[in-house]
Amino acid sequence: MTRIRSKASAYKRTKFKIGASIEYYKELSVSALDEQEAREMVEARIRDRQKAIQRFGYVIGDVEIITIEEEKMQ
Repeated sequence: MTRIRSKASAYKRTKFKIGASIEYYKELSVSALDEQEAREMVEARIRDRQKAIQRFGYVIGDVEIITIEEEKMQ
């Protein structure tokens, strides 16, 4: 991993605390009775796994379901 540092001298720098919202997209598959139950299950799974990402300093905010499609059975 590349370290990104200020080019200014250490005695001229000031510390800042920055809050950033980072979005990502992930597709999950669930078996559910209907779309509403599928939405609830996905959000519950995402929130249940929050402990893993908290170790890296992240906190899950909003969970927005972007698309939901019924998968074709083969």
